[in-house]
Amino acid sequence: MAIRSEVWTYFIVTAVALFIWFWAAVETREKDNASFHVYLAPSDPAAWVLRTRDLPETGYVTVKVELEGSRFSLQRARELDSIKLIQGDELPSDPGIHPEVNLVDALNKHLRDTGVRVLSSVPKSIHLTIDKLVTVTASIRPVLPQLETEGPIEVKPTEAEVTLPSRLRESLGNDLIVEARVSQARLDELEPGEERELPAGLYLPATPGNPGPVTIKPNSATITLTVRSRIRETTLPTVRVQIGGPPEDQLEYIIEIDELDKQLRDVTIRADAALISQIERRDVKVVALLHLTTSDKDQRIKSKPISCFMAVPDVGRATIVQAEVGGSARMPIIHFRVIERQNNRK
Repeated sequence: MAIRSEVWTYFIVTAVALFIWFWAAVETREKDNASFHVYLAPSDPAAWVLRTRDLPETGYVTVKVELEGSRFSLQRARELDSIKLIQGDELPSDPGIHPEVNLVDALNKHLRDTGVRVLSSVPKSIHLTIDKLVTVTASIRPVLPQLETEGPIEVKPTEAEVTLPSRLRESLGNDLIVEARVSQARLDELEPGEERELPAGLYLPATPGNPGPVTIKPNSATITLTVRSRIRETTLPTVRVQIGGPPEDQLEYIIEIDELDKQLRDVTIRADAALISQIERRDVKVVALLHLTTSDKDQRIKSKPISCFMAVPDVGRATIVQAEVGGSARMPIIHFRVIERQNNRK
């Protein structure tokens, strides 16, 4: 009997100790720090999009928090790792810009049934834009860089359905265009005079910043074309300026170009691939032609834009080519002096 009494006493003492420990674990309030990956989710992904400038490419915001709760609840909260905040539940539901969404409030709504409370967070708030997704019909335009074609270019299909945020739709104007782009590898395979049918991916024109999700259906098209020539670019470190005009004016005037304007620097030439190859081999020279009329000289003008850029072979006909100077398509201004020859002065 004594042994049974001792066992029973030990059992009661142990049970009471466990109860006290469990009560302390459940009821005693403690503080702790944790870090969550916070995802932002629309109430209906097919109708809404959420964007924030604080959201990196990972798709979540890392939020450091100070928590208060029982030992058990704090342990469970630390095991969460990631949290999803939903539009209309923890996040605002109205479309528009919400510059400061309080993360402490949003996290407390999410964790309200866990027994923990968020005391503070870093960051404290996020900038949130809630936008409605819209679907519109857009025409498809082929984009064929470095190609000159002959005859009509056929694109099938001619239109696509584009689903995008309403703010982005407004920024793109009334006539929405989808670009059909062919890979450069396929373009390099084309031969002049040959009709080809090429697959092309469909994309929106380049938009600044983070435009949000865009869906294009279908996501590809077929382009049928005939290449006349392939266009290439090359950049020349310098191009000399030459004066053009009525030959009889040479007997009456001397043109002195300012020293800094005698040569143009960083000139990018765009022309037929074969001509570019000749330029790169130095079989053809490129000059910047400044054409001055007799009237220009009579008026003693002091500056004028370059008239054109010309590729000039040693033998054969010169060709006008497109050029950019220092990355600008504007013709550079050349400064000079018009001097009358001594034998013409009265």
